[in-house]
Amino acid sequence: MKKSASPSRTRRNLALIILLAVLCVGAVELAACSFFAPAVYEQITAPVRQGAQTAALACGRAAAALSQGPILLPKQAINAVTIAIAERPHS
Repeated sequence: MKKSASPSRTRRNLALIILLAVLCVGAVELAACSFFAPAVYEQITAPVRQGAQTAALACGRAAAALSQGPILLPKQAINAVTIAIAERPHS
């Protein structure tokens, strides 16, 4: 005979199902917005794209620094990220 799930596990599963539903609805809303209102879609996704570009630039700088010499010290890594943030394109 199967044991009944514990209340904490049931709550966790319910929370995960609700989170999945919210993510699915959000994805559909973004897809519809990109088709019916491209200007609004650009306004919504611009901060995410800027953050991703900044992270990619910082990772690229760190990878380039690692390939050229010894491992970065923490202060050098922070400086590389700070430079990448300062050089990101502003809109």
